[in-house]
Amino acid sequence: MATVKTVLIIVLSVGIVGLGAYEVATNPSILQFPKGKPTSILPALSPARDLRGTWISSLSGKGFQLQGQFTTYGSTSTVYEDGDIELIIDDVADNLAYGTIRYYNVCAWGFSIVPKLGKITIPKKCVSEAGSSGIQIGVSSSALDFGTINNNGVVASMSGSYTTDIMNGNMSAVVMPYGEVKGVYQLNRKR
Repeated sequence: MATVKTVLIIVLSVGIVGLGAYEVATNPSILQFPKGKPTSILPALSPARDLRGTWISSLSGKGFQLQGQFTTYGSTSTVYEDGDIELIIDDVADNLAYGTIRYYNVCAWGFSIVPKLGKITIPKKCVSEAGSSGIQIGVSSSALDFGTINNNGVVASMSGSYTTDIMNGNMSAVVMPYGEVKGVYQLNRKR
């Protein structure tokens, strides 16, 4: 009985494949793509998960970690910056997320290697509160594009991705008087 079922399944499978081959042979136009402008029958992508809520640094003081190296007048300076982020997303519509972002506990420090003098420490300078500003984030599937953010003089660019409870990606910021530092950020959804 099992052999009869197996033979019947194989005959049916061959018959379906044969019918498909017959249709292509008698009507080859079904293999051609339509000419002219493509039309979309799919809606625009929307976030796979709900982004609304409060997102905060995964580790205190390490919500973002940035580094840069600069050469001026024969000396090389290495600069670090880290701090915390609080991102509040109030609404998501038409692949845009709206809310506010706040940077706090932001610290910058480093060192310079100066010819004939050696290593000179750049003292740590911290800002406990940079304030908050409105933000608009481009959302496509699980990708995020924050664009350039100017939060009370702290100028940063962010992009990345998210899951239900984790958001992370790349970030750059301008540290005066040196220039741009780059690194990563990681946020968790606050429960």
